[in-house]
Amino acid sequence: MTTAKSQRLYRLTLASAIIAAAFTTLLILLGWAILSGIHLVSISAFLSIAAVVILISGIVYILFWMALMYRSITTYLHTTRKIQKRGALAASVTECAGAPQKEL
Repeated sequence: MTTAKSQRLYRLTLASAIIAAAFTTLLILLGWAILSGIHLVSISAFLSIAAVVILISGIVYILFWMALMYRSITTYLHTTRKIQKRGALAASVTECAGAPQKEL
């Protein structure tokens, strides 16, 4: 079961990926226009903008993805520990009651 915090983090990661893809598409179209002879901006300005936008959008996406993976792993480990504790508790209860233990 996912929590509201995990869902919010998932949505942020998805949004950052969509924004990164949109910026990349926009930069490809702008680069194509420059190569076609349409001078909307100078080539040096285009390269500066492209470097900054791609770098920032990539970093933001990677940070959100890493946070999402960290949240998923810690949730999994927490759930596994709960299950192990319940199993140990059940084993101790049956042992105290005198019931024979099943060997695995």
